[in-house]
Amino acid sequence: MKPPALFITIIMCVVVVFGEAEATFRSKAASGTATPQAPGSSVCNNSALQLLWSHVYNPQRLLVRRTCVHATGTVVLLRREPDGDIHIQVRVDPPFQNMVAPGNSGQGGNLVIEPICMHTVTQQDAKAACAGFTFPVSVFPVGTHVGIRGPLVFDRQHGWSEIHPVEKMVRLP
Repeated sequence: MKPPALFITIIMCVVVVFGEAEATFRSKAASGTATPQAPGSSVCNNSALQLLWSHVYNPQRLLVRRTCVHATGTVVLLRREPDGDIHIQVRVDPPFQNMVAPGNSGQGGNLVIEPICMHTVTQQDAKAACAGFTFPVSVFPVGTHVGIRGPLVFDRQHGWSEIHPVEKMVRLP
């Protein structure tokens, strides 16, 4: 049975849009413009990151652009995800705006950050990733100015950039 032409056209458009978003993001990362450093920030804790990565649900969807970045911004949304993560949108400060990919427009133009295994997992296929694991990352309410540290990734499933998993988040003045 031959698929309808409209269906094929829609699929091709989705592939092109996500491909362009990833290409733009790759270009920024390759030029070094996607990795400014937050003032006074320290380097990532590699042993903590290694432990965190072993508990990321479905990690193959995440393309690591930089293994350790630092950013600052203001929390604008918090949402519990069924995989145990907390989905946080951060309106990044101007020096970090280049971390935001075109696909983040669906997130209000905000950078997504995801502390992992922060609450009970309700998604069946994600339960194994967080089984018996918790990691002490502070999470702050909407309106808080924060500093975030962790890997900058491109989420191929959603077409946006994220700091995922979050290694550290602190409240800033």
